Amino acid sequence: IDGVPVGEDGEPVVIRENVHCVAFHEEQAGYLAGYMAVLEGYRSFGFVGGREVDSVIRYGYGYLQGIDDAAADMALTGVEVKYGYVETFQPSEEIKERISGMFAEGTQIIFVCGGSLYLPAVEAAEAANGHLIGVDMDQNVLSDCFLTSAVKGLDDAVIISLDDYYASGKKWSEEFAGRLTWYGVENHCAGIPTFGTAWRFAHVTMENYYEIYKRMKQGEISVSDETDVRPSLSVAVAYF
Repeated sequence: IDGVPVGEDGEPVVIRENVHCVAFHEEQAGYLAGYMAVLEGYRSFGFVGGREVDSVIRYGYGYLQGIDDAAADMALTGVEVKYGYVETFQPSEEIKERISGMFAEGTQIIFVCGGSLYLPAVEAAEAANGHLIGVDMDQNVLSDCFLTSAVKGLDDAVIISLDDYYASGKKWSEEFAGRLTWYGVENHCAGIPTFGTAWRFAHVTMENYYEIYKRMKQGEISVSDETDVRPSLSVAVAYF
């Protein structure tokens, strides 16, 4: 789940017939979180990622694309983003100070992406009365400063995979055996949480969210999963 087997050199190895691998379109979840935050009324954004690994980059670049598309759809000017990586997934006082500095400079909401980085982020946000976007799972339970989270459907992906396994007589079907499958909005495996969570949007309804979600699922909205090239944007982005 959430990866592929690699060898001692860190390079992918041949996936055997008794193995099925699952990966996620994190860029789709990042896009929806960014788009909804603009729709909610935020105009100054931040992204603090851990290490520059593909999954974190996809979250971040999807977030940028969502902000950019929402700003264009609403004919907004003056939307800005501070974007960078801290090269660790571990919390530290230095990271807390960086996030505190972003809030002090006027950043309204920060997508914190990776490991335990949410710990210093929550401290900084609560002290500054700022807001955060969580990652991977619904982090609203951790603090009132979380507006929402960009999540991937681990549970749903496991259910889909095991349904295939048991339906095929306790083995992977030809479609799954020795293969990597990508899950996203088309499988209900990327988005923001709507059930069993605190809906903290004041101006965005679930209907607003599902309209954009539906357009993504139907292919009307395309989110690039490219990680080697920064997305082309109209909003101002300051990279650090």
